[in-house]
Amino acid sequence: MDRHRGPARHAVSRPVVAPARANGHANEAIPSAATGNGKAPASHGDSRLSTALSAVPASEVGARNSQEAALFQTLQFSQRLVHCSPDCIKLLDVEGHVVWVSRNGPQPAGIDDIVPTVGSSWIEMWPKISREEARSAVTAARAGRTGAFQAHFPEDSHEPTLWDVTVTPLLDAAGQAQSLLVYSRDVTKLKQANESLQFLANASKMLTDSLNMQDTLDTLLRLIVPDMADWAVINLLGGGGLLTGRAAAHVDPQRATDIERLRGRAYLKPGALWDASYTLGSLSPRIVSHAGNDFLSSIVLTRYLPLVKRLGRGSMMMLSLESADRVLGSLIAVSTQGRRPYSKVDSPLFEELAHRAANAIDHAREHENSKRVAQVFQEASLPESLPTVDGVTFHSTYIPAQTDVQLGGDWYDAFRIPDGRIALSIGDVCGTGVEAAVVMCKVRQTLRSVAMIHPDPAVMLDTADRMVKLDYPYGMVTSLVGILDPKELTFVWAAAGHPGPLFRHADGKISEGYGCGLPLGLRGDDEVPPQTVHLPHGSLVMCYTDGLIESTHDLFEGERRLRAALASDDVVKSANPAKAIHDLVLHDGARDDVAILIALVGPKSGEVKRHREERPMPKKTSSGSKKAAGTRTTSKKSGGRKYGKKASDKVGAAMDEMKQGKLKSGRSGKKVTNPKQAVAIGLSEARKSGAKVPPKKK
Repeated sequence: MDRHRGPARHAVSRPVVAPARANGHANEAIPSAATGNGKAPASHGDSRLSTALSAVPASEVGARNSQEAALFQTLQFSQRLVHCSPDCIKLLDVEGHVVWVSRNGPQPAGIDDIVPTVGSSWIEMWPKISREEARSAVTAARAGRTGAFQAHFPEDSHEPTLWDVTVTPLLDAAGQAQSLLVYSRDVTKLKQANESLQFLANASKMLTDSLNMQDTLDTLLRLIVPDMADWAVINLLGGGGLLTGRAAAHVDPQRATDIERLRGRAYLKPGALWDASYTLGSLSPRIVSHAGNDFLSSIVLTRYLPLVKRLGRGSMMMLSLESADRVLGSLIAVSTQGRRPYSKVDSPLFEELAHRAANAIDHAREHENSKRVAQVFQEASLPESLPTVDGVTFHSTYIPAQTDVQLGGDWYDAFRIPDGRIALSIGDVCGTGVEAAVVMCKVRQTLRSVAMIHPDPAVMLDTADRMVKLDYPYGMVTSLVGILDPKELTFVWAAAGHPGPLFRHADGKISEGYGCGLPLGLRGDDEVPPQTVHLPHGSLVMCYTDGLIESTHDLFEGERRLRAALASDDVVKSANPAKAIHDLVLHDGARDDVAILIALVGPKSGEVKRHREERPMPKKTSSGSKKAAGTRTTSKKSGGRKYGKKASDKVGAAMDEMKQGKLKSGRSGKKVTNPKQAVAIGLSEARKSGAKVPPKKK
């Protein structure tokens, strides 16, 4: 937009209109076409106009005087009506010479004396760039058609004005053009209004294209500099009510270093521009026609004065950035000596732009706050470490999207359950932001809790499905869960609307598990039962979220890249195969969150023992294996009932022997390592000795 710049470089023009001379006065037409009736004789031009505008018949000679009187009244009314129009109305002869012009016609064109133009060519009054359009319009009107065009008219002391011009023929009784009527309207302000509306519409789209705060601020500056200002700064309110420069731009690349020094600086004096309370509506637009040294010294801190002066002094437009409920900061735009000073005419466009920008900035700020909270949930939901198991190594990666969309609800999890197997889960909550992160946390924790009690993939998904339906009736979550047995080398898994796992066999071949089932929140009673896969030594199982293959915008291409990466020996042998696969598949970045979890079964290296977690052992007393007097041991099998002292001592002794590796099973003779078996042996010994022990449950 060049609405603040000086005259255009090219010579453009608008139409010049000239009045005919009547009774010695410009812009006055002769009121009658007749002579000998006591009225002044009509000019040639007004005679044509009288004939053209008159509809009075003249078939009877005896009624000529009354007809002329009626014609006089008709012309007088028509002339007054034409003279009242603010537009420029002219009459040309068929050759295109100026014959007559309305009284107010010259005023919009900024012409003081049009007398010298009477009788001259109207076409030649236009500058060369517009003469061909004017000539075509006259030619069309001479042929009985209407000619129209738009063109600018140059003025010495004003900006070029745009005129909408229409040339219409005035026909005689034979249907031939006897004169041409030219109607010219100044549409400069209308065009500027339309351009402003289009500019604001484009600005709104650009400002809301990104949810990143800094991108929004930089976009606002690109809209202002260089079209509306030579340099500008956006200041946002920070701690202590200080305005801090968050973004700045200058039309001169050589001032890039200077303008960047305002970023992150509180260079304005507190309360210098407006009331330091920063209440809504108190920061009205402020225009300074010329910001001299005294004014700059009153608003800029002393140590930043030389810097601001180097950027360029001139006219300043200062506005507040206000959202619906708070003041965000201010916008300062500066027009230096190269363009005209700001005036009240410029305020509406700046104000509307500032209003739309403030809403976009406020929205971006809320998005960043929401994203920050979601990230906290996300980080808290990802496991701090993966299980350490003999013969199996786990690898994972989580990469948030590189776009401005909200953080998603992707997660992965791997943990040891009490019997030594490993429970895996991975999934994606449909939605973004804090709510998706909360749902993700609840689903993940539900799967964990169920796995600790009933490690069955179908039961885990069914329980999570009930939770989603109960707490989030409109929510939907895709998930895959599995139980990996490092001793039996099996993987039992089930999916709820999630991509199935990929398997890489020892020979390098790739196979895929079928992803089946409806997502959590939509599951029914006829879901496919869990599937079991054997994992030979040297094989790999990979679980992932769909952002890995969908971020390429081509699902087939994403799957092709994924299989190629998984088939690569270099990828499998890398320090983190999950991260290596992500980088190969999404080397251009992802538009969605991506989570990957890999379990790699190593080569055979002896028997792998299934680990069983033990509960903390009771502390010993000074008597060694015996408890202090009055203590009681509670058995899980007994349903929490208390045993007598003798039974407690027997159980304690059995536990001590188990810890020392001396306790053996009476049937098999094998060492006992399970605390539950040790408790059972202790209770059996207590019964044999006649101690009071609750009966066994049937």
